[in-house]
Amino acid sequence: MATNSDEPRLLPDSSLEKPEEDQLGYDEFAKDIADSITSEVPGEEFIIGIYGPWGSGKSTALNFIEYYLEQSQESPAVIRFNPWWFSGQADLLERFFAQLESGLKHEDGFDKVRTQLSNFSSALSTVPLSAVTGVPSQRVLQYLAQRLDPTPSDVEELKQDISDTLEKTDRRIVVFLDDIDRLTEDEMAQMFRLVKSVADFPNVTYILAFDHEVVTNALEREEVVQDGEEYLDKIIQLPQHLPVPEEGSLDQFFIDRLLQIIGDRELEIDEHHWQNVYGDGILPTLNTPRDAVRLSNSIRSSFKKLEDEVNFIDLVGVETLRIFYIDVYEYIREHPEEFTNKGRTRRLRDEDDYTEFLEENVSGDIDRERVEAILTYLFPRFDTGSSPMGSRYSEDYNTFRKRKRICHPEIFPFYFRQTVPRGELTTTEIESVLSVSEDSEAFVEELKRLSTEEGKNGRSKANRLLNRFTDYTDELSEEQFEGAMKALFLIGDELCAVDPSKSIMDGGTRNRINSIVWSILREMEDREERLSLLKQSVQVGNSPYVSSLITGILYQEHGEMGGEGVDEEERLLNYDQLEELTSVVVKKIEETDEEGDLLETPNLDVVLARWMEWSDSEKPVKWVQQNTQETDDLLLFLNQYVSEGRYASMAESGKQQFFDPQRLEPFFELSELEDRLDELDKEELEDWQQHTIELFNRGKRNAG
Repeated sequence: MATNSDEPRLLPDSSLEKPEEDQLGYDEFAKDIADSITSEVPGEEFIIGIYGPWGSGKSTALNFIEYYLEQSQESPAVIRFNPWWFSGQADLLERFFAQLESGLKHEDGFDKVRTQLSNFSSALSTVPLSAVTGVPSQRVLQYLAQRLDPTPSDVEELKQDISDTLEKTDRRIVVFLDDIDRLTEDEMAQMFRLVKSVADFPNVTYILAFDHEVVTNALEREEVVQDGEEYLDKIIQLPQHLPVPEEGSLDQFFIDRLLQIIGDRELEIDEHHWQNVYGDGILPTLNTPRDAVRLSNSIRSSFKKLEDEVNFIDLVGVETLRIFYIDVYEYIREHPEEFTNKGRTRRLRDEDDYTEFLEENVSGDIDRERVEAILTYLFPRFDTGSSPMGSRYSEDYNTFRKRKRICHPEIFPFYFRQTVPRGELTTTEIESVLSVSEDSEAFVEELKRLSTEEGKNGRSKANRLLNRFTDYTDELSEEQFEGAMKALFLIGDELCAVDPSKSIMDGGTRNRINSIVWSILREMEDREERLSLLKQSVQVGNSPYVSSLITGILYQEHGEMGGEGVDEEERLLNYDQLEELTSVVVKKIEETDEEGDLLETPNLDVVLARWMEWSDSEKPVKWVQQNTQETDDLLLFLNQYVSEGRYASMAESGKQQFFDPQRLEPFFELSELEDRLDELDKEELEDWQQHTIELFNRGKRNAG
């Protein structure tokens, strides 16, 4: 893990400064232009145009040109003017001359021309631009600011003075004008009037960087000219298109930034998957260096918050959608049920529906192909039927959560909230807790702590941890298996009370414990080892219910206790071993009775049923009779037999509690129990006690 000081930072959307930083092949391009300026450009005004779309690296090229100009034997004076900084200000031309004057302040031999530029700038501020250029302008300056009011002839005279001075100098001035394409249409026109008619001085070379298409369209919309391209051809004397990045250079430019993000972290990246989704979907989306910087910054920001909770390939794919295909990103974020896998491969949408989804949210066949490539990897359910890519990804559903894939419904929210969902455990927390699992008592303390913290869907964080436990079984040692198993039998009943079963579909912590026990036992190939661990766990534990539950499920493998049975070789224990375990469980129940804690056991009805079935003694009946003498104890006991189920009718549906008195027949004469309950003073009872009696009476009436 990188330390804070080593943590890579977000990259500014800025240009490179020196050719040694070049990754895109702009070095030679810049050097050739610099050489032309110092050795081939004539003494008159000369205008060079560097054309390239936004984000393609024009500013980087200008920096490289300036670098090589400074390295030349007769280096010119270089002035940088970015008109976008002053966009929207009425005195844009005056700002230009002020910058030109200021830039020459530290250059030898330009003292006289600086004074002349100052006078010329002042004169221009009081004269309509059309009087100087002969081209109609919407700009007529509205202030005099206590200056002289020169006539157009005075302005022409001042301009000629500057030209005469510059013509005699033996040093060239190079003026860089960047970001012209970011100006308003009127301001773009002003800049071209400036270099062509206002500041057309000898020994001055202008390098204008802009998007050719943006500017020509703007000039035509501004009605400066009918043909913007023809107009630029008359102004630009050396047009240069920014070279296409060398083959593979933009790829490497982006990959280098991804490697900076990863740092020294050891990530599990499937190279086959990466090459497919990157080559078909992500890389083709990156058209300029700015695209690569924007995407890498987005990935860096999200990865910093979620690095242990997400799959890195998935994150790159999702961030590509967020930056370049926002409509697709937003739709997926709002409709997870249409994209995530819920343990099945069947799609909710038909093939035509996904095709329609792409057509509605992505314009252009090329972009649709790229988006489809990304989505086919991210979401195995996604398939338009037009791409063979689905066959490339053959992961099993059970690995989706472990590998933190976005297609798993529990992992999905991490990618779109860019934070750990409330109540969820981070991977770091899970790994920290599991790291102490070798020590069963330490693991118990961690589970107790998590059982007091609110998790998701009304469950505790302990339930969330147990839900994720099986994702890590192949990473745990035998000692950790043993410690975890014993811990579950130590605290299992307590955890089941915190997160009880809510329905057949949601068995709560009991189902989590059962799943973990089974995964641990399956990791052990020898039945005797399994039996030994189970016996030790029951003996050291404090969980009669969990012990009874696990043993009962083992009987189901043999076709008993409602189970259909499995083949002999698949059974975790043979029948003799199971009977040996059963005797240990019965002994644990009786020890709990002797300690006086049995009445507080969750799911006591299950424990008593197993005790009676697995024991030949009358101890279970005697225990009930002895421990229900007091009214409070009786009602606490009866409350253990309250069940909950769902009901539905034409009018409504919901949950309701019910009581089956016949389940009490092994312990009571029901008529005597009914009389005893009738004799109680209901006003002295708590609400839950009254409710228990009411449920009992209703069950008795229904049983008829």
